[in-house]
Amino acid sequence: MRQIGVVGAPTSGESTLESLLGPRAVRFRASRSSRMGRPEGLAPGPGMYWPRGSTSLLRDAASARRSTSNGRHTCINLLAEHPHEPTVLDGRGSVCLVSVRPTMGELGKTPVPLRWRKRLQRLRRPAWLGTIRRTKPLSDHYGRDRGTPVDRYYIEQFLAAERAAIRGRVLEVMNRDYTVRFGAAVDTSDVLDIDPGNSDATIVTDLSAADAVPTGSFDCFILTQTLQYIYDLEAAVAHAHRILGPGGTLLCTLPVVSRIDRRELESEYWRLTAAACSRLFGRVFAPDDVVVRGRGNVLAAVAFLVGMAAEELSARELERDDPFFPLVVTVRATKAH
Repeated sequence: MRQIGVVGAPTSGESTLESLLGPRAVRFRASRSSRMGRPEGLAPGPGMYWPRGSTSLLRDAASARRSTSNGRHTCINLLAEHPHEPTVLDGRGSVCLVSVRPTMGELGKTPVPLRWRKRLQRLRRPAWLGTIRRTKPLSDHYGRDRGTPVDRYYIEQFLAAERAAIRGRVLEVMNRDYTVRFGAAVDTSDVLDIDPGNSDATIVTDLSAADAVPTGSFDCFILTQTLQYIYDLEAAVAHAHRILGPGGTLLCTLPVVSRIDRRELESEYWRLTAAACSRLFGRVFAPDDVVVRGRGNVLAAVAFLVGMAAEELSARELERDDPFFPLVVTVRATKAH
């Protein structure tokens, strides 16, 4: 019940909506009655429905059928004011055919038939936006007030899988929450922050200018969703590498898709792809010691932007990673011995 079309016997050299909409295209029968707001002159059979955007096309098809006489195959324009729209041919009985042949434009030129092709695609795959058809998000806090933010679902999965690397001397940004939750055999825990008002911070500095932090100080550095706020990315990654000891591990995540934080409108700079991360970290760490992965898909990205929580999506929906629609990128980079 997802595919809608008006099909009939094709004429020579012409394709039908059935070929464009797929084998499940639905036949509509014309009638004289109008029911429940359906297009005048068209009544659907059992199990049919009317997607948004189909009404005008089907109404015009019905009008075209009524305008014919004695069953002759008369060709007219769907909309006189839109000469680029498809034409409708009256078929036998009560079935109408929409032709793919473009109509003639001004000065005898044949226009490119893009508008009606896009319209047919909308009919073939209607979009039901429901509660996300809005210009303001459901949540103004990344979905945190509804459950777990979708990006955090992937971040926490990543850290749980790298639990063995969170050991010894561990450094984390802003707080030590992930060190406590996912650490294994942690000896010491430090917190880095640029804000001197952060009572949890044991190291107050800008990561891109962290010369005061001794070289080789840490076995693990948890750097989640932070680099987008640092303008000098290369300097920040260089310092992250420098303060790790030999064999130390950097566990980093970065956003590919995200809203801008209300408190960071003037200081949030970057969105990075997996390809960008591979090059950025591969310049400092040995390329073979850098593992980059994109997590998420188009549904996860849309849900995150609109403020839905991870709990509102199924595990199957969350776990399908699409390299063309990642929500976050995870990076595991190990310093050479």
